[in-house]
Amino acid sequence: MSKNAIAPDALAGKRPRLHHRKRGWNPMRTRYKFHHPFVWFENGGWWFKVFGECFGPYQELTEARYNLLVIQGLSRQLREAISG
Repeated sequence: MSKNAIAPDALAGKRPRLHHRKRGWNPMRTRYKFHHPFVWFENGGWWFKVFGECFGPYQELTEARYNLLVIQGLSRQLREAISG
């Protein structure tokens, strides 16, 4: 190990600083993942991502939101059927 290298056990348990007192919040260093589905506009249509899959493009925002709610409702019904 070179003398400038940091031993792996020295970093164990240490979390990166998410807020620097002079520079403010650093969103690129966050460890939090966004788990809520969201709708965005790209390549001439509305898209949404849920369960790791992208759905779209939809011509209207309301159509994309409606289909997102349908998928979420089906997922909820499936979870209830499996658990009950």
